[in-house]
Amino acid sequence: MTLRQTTRRRRRPEVAEQEILDAATLLFSRHVSHEVSVSEVMRHTTLSRKSFYVYFKDRHDLLTRLVEPIRAESDAMVEMLRDTRRGDPAAAGRACLRAHARLYLDHGPLLRALASASAQDHDAKAAWDTFVDPVVAALTELIQEETSEGRSRGLDPEPTARALVGMNIQYFLDQIVDKHHTDIDALADVLLTVWVRTLYG
Repeated sequence: MTLRQTTRRRRRPEVAEQEILDAATLLFSRHVSHEVSVSEVMRHTTLSRKSFYVYFKDRHDLLTRLVEPIRAESDAMVEMLRDTRRGDPAAAGRACLRAHARLYLDHGPLLRALASASAQDHDAKAAWDTFVDPVVAALTELIQEETSEGRSRGLDPEPTARALVGMNIQYFLDQIVDKHHTDIDALADVLLTVWVRTLYG
């Protein structure tokens, strides 16, 4: 079953663009990423295939745009990590982890699809990296600062940050996506314990 209707109608550009994004979100959440082509996306809209290129340059641009609103939410959460310089690191870390857990609660199927596809699908990897890399960068900065201040020692900041973020992602995907009853606070507290013991011993 597709979203295509029997007749096409003129609509505002932002409405047509959103229809394409909605169809792509649905398909990427339900299918193997490399099977989702521009043609397949447009087949699930009421628009012609050539309409795609009015709003998007290519498939890569489409995936990037799908991630943009999620990335914006994530970027706001990343600022919580940077706020550790002005407050309680544990409280800031817990708030960041809870917020990211809610992000997976809201956008889990699409994030899971991109994470899974990133190993084989170049476009999916590029989109996934724009979501993950800012979190890794912020945590790297935190570890560097904690090390320079003498509160943490013996850690290579960037690889450690990437390992912790990778752990978060896998845990969120396993414990949140498609789960009907998820205790967000409990999940965040488990991850925070690992973070604290890793960073501070």
